[in-house]
Amino acid sequence: MKNSILVLFTSFLLISCEKPQNNSNACSDCCTTSIVNRTNFEGAPSDDFDISDAVINGDCLEITVRVGGGCGDLNFDLLAVNEVMESLPTQRNIRVILDDQDFCKAMLQKTISFDLSSLRTDKKGADILHLEGYNKSLVYNY
Repeated sequence: MKNSILVLFTSFLLISCEKPQNNSNACSDCCTTSIVNRTNFEGAPSDDFDISDAVINGDCLEITVRVGGGCGDLNFDLLAVNEVMESLPTQRNIRVILDDQDFCKAMLQKTISFDLSSLRTDKKGADILHLEGYNKSLVYNY
């Protein structure tokens, strides 16, 4: 009897852990992190971290970072200059800043994401994003 209950309970857990159906209208994980436009773009304080990779998927900028921590909060924000460079396609400088409330020393690798939709310069088009600390330009198609 105990084995039947254990098997039933385990089966229930496995079924309930399935990922939901992909819904293109659903808000992705990047929707929870906002972009901050700052006039003090270069002077904004930031704790140390390294960017190891960055990709754009739809409206989401996904950045893989390496940072010391493991036992506290790591708060990342994306800053974007208000002005775009006059070129075709338009170009914009962006910067990630970190407020590290984590005093542990373990080296972590973490992927953070940001919703880029507020940076669109037109209803349809493409922009080149220059992410500070990353050596490749990123093309944001929308």
